Parts: sequence; C-alpha cells; structure tokens
Amino acid sequence: MTIQTSRAVLLRPSSSATRGFADFDDRPLLLPQLEVKRLEDRLRRLSAGAAGALASLARLAGAHSGRDTTAVAVLAVDLGAQLGLDPDELFELEMSSLLHDIGFLCLPDLLLHRQGPLGPEERRMIQSHPQFGRTLLERIPGFERVGHIVGLHHEQPDGRGYPRALRGDEIPMASRILAVAEGFNAMLSQRSYRDRLPLSEALDRLRAAAGTRYDSRVIELIDRQAARYRRWLRELSERTAEPGERLAPFGPFDSGN
Repeated sequence: MTIQTSRAVLLRPSSSATRGFADFDDRPLLLPQLEVKRLEDRLRRLSAGAAGALASLARLAGAHSGRDTTAVAVLAVDLGAQLGLDPDELFELEMSSLLHDIGFLCLPDLLLHRQGPLGPEERRMIQSHPQFGRTLLERIPGFERVGHIVGLHHEQPDGRGYPRALRGDEIPMASRILAVAEGFNAMLSQRSYRDRLPLSEALDRLRAAAGTRYDSRVIELIDRQAARYRRWLRELSERTAEPGERLAPFGPFDSGN
C-alpha cells in the first residue's frame, strides 16, 4: 500500500547511524507534513507552558506583577510583527517578554523590595539580572534563543547599556523591541513610588531617547499608535492573568488605531 502525501519532509539517516546494517535501505523516509505540524504545535504548547510556569515563579519572587509581563509581551509581539519578524521569531519574542525579569529570582528579596535610592554595589547587583536570566533560560532545551534575547534586553544603541555595552545592530532586534515595550509599559503603569505618567510625557521621554537608549524604528511605531497601545495596556492592567495564561491583544481589544 502506498501512502500519498502532498508535502513531506525528507529524512535521511546518517552514514554513522546505518554503518553495519547491510539490510538498511538508504532511501529517504517520508514524514507527512501534517504530522510535522502537529509535532511543532505540541512543542510550542510545551514551551508556552514552561514559560508560564517560570513567569509564575517570577511573580512569586516579587520581581514584577504577572500583569506587567503579559502587557510587555502583548506590546512587544505587535511591534515585532510590524517590523517583519517571522512566526518563530515572534514566538521567541513572546517568551522573552514574559520571562525578561526572571533573573530577579537570583537576587536577595531585601534588595528587590528596598525603599530609597540604591548604592553602587546594589545597582551593580540589580544590573546582573539579565545575565542571571540568560543563564537560567539557556539551561532549558529549546530556550537558548530566548535566553540570548533576555540577556541583552538592557543593551542600548549608543553602547551605554549592560551587560556587554553593545551598539546598534549588534543588539538583536528582539532585544531592542523588548526594551521599548518594557520601558513604555513601565511609564504608563502605576508604581508604589510614583503615579503613571501622562501619555504625552511618556512619548516625550521615548522620543528623547530614540537612537540612544532605544531603537528609533521601534519608537516610531509606538509614536504612531500610542493611543491604541495605551488602551491595550489599560485593559490588561485591569485583568488578572491566571498562571500561564496568555492574554492576546485582539478579541476584547480594539485592533484599530
């Protein structure tokens, strides 16, 4: 019986794998494309579940609220899609956004909840969280690229970021997008030490930092769609995400400008 497949992935065993097996046929094996798609979807679901579990740990550590990471992910993925990232890159960006502050798990609670200004040594410790996050995530199979993005999300186009003082295109686009999404969300969020900024002031700060702290192309997109993004972030701030839940920007959200 012959199995007909419209599209298939060709798998050819390596010579080392077949050495010593005279009866082994060197003809390619056909794996139906539908089965490949199912396997890929299953792996993505497993990855998303792992990211949700890790994000829940970050919330328990008190680094940031779950709503913050969800809002950053929603904003970052929308920006990434407009900048032409492919589906795999968008998935990595989403996971990176949900987990960008996971490195705070490695820092003392007293430091995270300290009131008042930080000293030089304390600031140095806080600035180590991207490297801790990268180390944690790169130990998870399939999360190597996510760890790389997280490890560089505090780099700046002008070379004044950390931990490696990279410049411009040396910084992955996903890390540059994440930096803007995190910063814009923080400006429009209520904090214990300050009120949320008015949209006009947040935009002024972003424009002033374009090309130095933040990528100019990402800032241009924020600038053109600021009212829509503010509406999304407000909606998300009023919702409580269950552990591992992925809140999409569309559906209950207005996708228009």
